[in-house]
Formats: sequence, C-alpha cells, structure tokens
Amino acid sequence: MTDARRSVLELLEETDVALPVAVLDNELEPPHATVSRTLTELERDGLVERDERYEAFYRITDSGCAYLEEESVD
Repeated sequence: MTDARRSVLELLEETDVALPVAVLDNELEPPHATVSRTLTELERDGLVERDERYEAFYRITDSGCAYLEEESVD
C-alpha cells in the first residue's frame, strides 16, 4: 500500500465521518493532486465512498477498514 493510500484511509478511519477533500488536503502530507488521485483509486477499489448528500465528501467503507487491518498485520 502506498503512503498516500494509507494516510487517506487512516485519517478517514480515525475521524469516522465523511470528510471533504479540502480537509484531507489540509491534514495530509501529499499534494492535492496525489490526494485526489488516491481518492479516485480508493473509490474505484471500493475502499472509500462519496457521501450521498455531499459529493466532495468521502468516508471509509467496511472494506476499507478491513483492508487497513489486513495491511497492518502483514
């Protein structure tokens, strides 16, 4: 797992709420383009999802939590 993927998933898991891209950008080290690309990949892989009311907000899915847990065991 890349550092960007881990950072995004960990922050979303810690907060346990949907966060806007702007907050993820402010809280994480990678540049905006990396965060945006990572969110697109994570959404495609089913590890995060967009909030149904606010399209620019993302939350971790159960699959994302399981993925994080699995990666921390390895």
